[in-house]
Amino acid sequence: MYVLHHEENSRRRTYPNRKSYIFINQAMSWSSAQQYCRENYKDLAMIENQEENMEAQNAIPSGSMGWIGLYREPWTWSDGTIKTFQIIINLFKFAYENGFLD
Repeated sequence: MYVLHHEENSRRRTYPNRKSYIFINQAMSWSSAQQYCRENYKDLAMIENQEENMEAQNAIPSGSMGWIGLYREPWTWSDGTIKTFQIIINLFKFAYENGFLD
């Protein structure tokens, strides 16, 4: 898996609170990806709505997968916030429960 992290664009004049999703082309475990993003950026990507989901997917090259900042036990974001985008949570639960994720 590769890393997908987000940056808050507070310096932008247009859409200052909009997130940017960046694909880091470096294979690593989820915990290594989280540490890498926290040391070099802010955190792993946290997706809160359908628009952000589409932007995050568009940041990932075709045929690749990327880590996002979602814990599975309990289902919370890596910054400690409670799940807010239920569709994403349900997809990850399904993938985990059916053996698609370790």
